[in-house]
Amino acid sequence: MSIAVRQAVQASNSLSAQTSLAAPAVTVLAGSYIFVIATIRGGGTFSVPTDGTNTYTQISSTVIGNGVRIGSFVAGPVSAGTYTVTSNFTSTTYPTIAVAEITGSTGLDTAGTDYSTNYQAASGTGTGVVTSGNCTPSTAGLIIGATLDTQISQVMSADTTDGYTDLFPAAPFWRFSGGTNKGAMEYMLYSSTAPLPALFNVATSTQTLTAAAIFAATGAPLSPYMDYQTQPRLAQ
Repeated sequence: MSIAVRQAVQASNSLSAQTSLAAPAVTVLAGSYIFVIATIRGGGTFSVPTDGTNTYTQISSTVIGNGVRIGSFVAGPVSAGTYTVTSNFTSTTYPTIAVAEITGSTGLDTAGTDYSTNYQAASGTGTGVVTSGNCTPSTAGLIIGATLDTQISQVMSADTTDGYTDLFPAAPFWRFSGGTNKGAMEYMLYSSTAPLPALFNVATSTQTLTAAAIFAATGAPLSPYMDYQTQPRLAQ
């Protein structure tokens, strides 16, 4: 089985004084990895997600001055089953949780630089200006990442021009005002070991917080229909 994001779900709300938020249930295949992105605003801290069965490991957790935090977590390889993943945190507001099932992987590419996070006080405008900073693969695999406008003001999207796939092009992600997404989540397959970031688009410069991680492919070759032939632009 070629490496892929088999499915992704998310949940968010803007209620105050929350300590947990559950994503919709996912039914996953045996051997999959469950990747979680969690975000909060208001100065809270994360504890690891729970689903009643699997053990999650924190990959990264980054907070900025206004109390916005983004974290990434992983569990796997997991047994086949249906899991409801819950993000857990100290009392806060504006939580989001996104859960992605990754198949055809041996897990995080720990032989390389397997994650990156980046805060941009002024993102700039245009295609691919928002970046996670580079991850460095040791083998073919998949990069997955998410970004958010910490001001909750500007529309953001995946950089599909450079080959990324938007995981939530229609569903809400970090959407708390105006009916549009103030964040985005994406993935891309690659076959090179060149450093690469997750890249996102924004039309008006804003403050952004971005996280990404890379997963190594199993020994099976990548599908020619899913393997991108060009590498994205490197982080500046």
